[in-house]
Amino acid sequence: MEREGFKTSLSDETGIQVEDLPIPKIVPFDTTKLTISVDEYHIYFAIVFSFIKVLEDLIEAEEINKVYGDLHNEWFAKLVSYLRPIDPTGKLKWDIEYDIDIQDSLYANFDMVEEVMPFIENSGRFICIGQ
Repeated sequence: MEREGFKTSLSDETGIQVEDLPIPKIVPFDTTKLTISVDEYHIYFAIVFSFIKVLEDLIEAEEINKVYGDLHNEWFAKLVSYLRPIDPTGKLKWDIEYDIDIQDSLYANFDMVEEVMPFIENSGRFICIGQ
């Protein structure tokens, strides 16, 4: 993946992270990360979208609530729709974390390499290599 220009790193001895995936900016996310890690019992696969700048200058609770509520719901629906073809089996789940930033994670735990490979291959169709 590094040969293709991706910024990769080992998260520990059993995991790899690919940061800043070139996914089209269909919503105002700031960073994306693909994580694949292996432990004794499963393989973890996730694509994480972080929304940071949209919250940066907000002070008023009303403004923050609008981003966390209405705007994020709209963005999340677009992400779900765009990434739905990655998982025709419905095995991947979404998790949303609201903290200093907003993180939308599409993830799953798999038992075997053969299970996770179709998701990795399908993900490649949504990453714009060379753009």
